[in-house]
Amino acid sequence: MIKKSQAFRELLAPEPAKWGSAVNDVLDALRWSGYEAMINVYLLTDLDSSPDPDFTTDSWEPDSVWCFPLDDEDNVIGDLSVFMYDLLFKVLPTGAPDYLHEVLRRASEEGRMAWLGFEGYFYIDRLLTDDVASQIYGVCGHGGTPHVALDRRELVDPAWIETIRRHRRMLDLAA
Repeated sequence: MIKKSQAFRELLAPEPAKWGSAVNDVLDALRWSGYEAMINVYLLTDLDSSPDPDFTTDSWEPDSVWCFPLDDEDNVIGDLSVFMYDLLFKVLPTGAPDYLHEVLRRASEEGRMAWLGFEGYFYIDRLLTDDVASQIYGVCGHGGTPHVALDRRELVDPAWIETIRRHRRMLDLAA
């Protein structure tokens, strides 16, 4: 069994040549524990307390959902708040891309921006910046169209980086 840190190093290496065979695609990376799949949903909102998006659909129901407020000690985002939701599954049902689009759509309705990122990547001072774009595999602005990238090559493609950059600009955050 591959250890989590090794899988992430292989998945998040800056050049595709560094990716090992242990992690085949983004969906495989969500299964790093070997037992559960974990989808991390991040939500930027004007609220002080966590919204409660419904992450259950007709064919998908997380076995558990954990919500964590993320600290902004340096006041990077001012009066806004970021919450991370861990959606835990014993099994990922079929139709994962559709589910990820729906999760983003629902979460973004609860705040200004929602995105999907890998466990342990998040730094509030690098919110949706180019240097973390390859670690974000989905993004959606409030009332917008969800964008999802499920291929490792797509995560480092300039078009994906521009998608993340465009969503950061929507937030009016400094570069």
